[in-house]
Amino acid sequence: MENYKSFLFFLGIFLLGRAKAENKTEPRVNGNLGPIQGWRSAYYCMIYNESASCSDKDQLADKGVVDVNKDELAEYCKKGRCGEHIGYVLKCIHDVKRDFWFANNITVKLLKRENFRWMCQK
Repeated sequence: MENYKSFLFFLGIFLLGRAKAENKTEPRVNGNLGPIQGWRSAYYCMIYNESASCSDKDQLADKGVVDVNKDELAEYCKKGRCGEHIGYVLKCIHDVKRDFWFANNITVKLLKRENFRWMCQK
């Protein structure tokens, strides 16, 4: 009986040691089992996926506003530049939390459809 309890104790310790923490840099691999985990993973999509090709004002934040001047638009929409990166971040958010909305009540789906259609002609 003592050996059985010791075995269960060490098995429990082993399994606890193998538990994985949330992945903050690639939130799509997290098990989003509930609304809190989905919101947190969407936050990680925005925070940990910043791009060197985007200036601070062009990064997507919780306000859901991407402010690009007309004279910067051609450079913004080039392949591998900030427009493509913002599309990636929006896809990440949509993958982990389909009903996500920004602080101004705009949804990811609406932001992708309306803003990026006329901005980068995609």
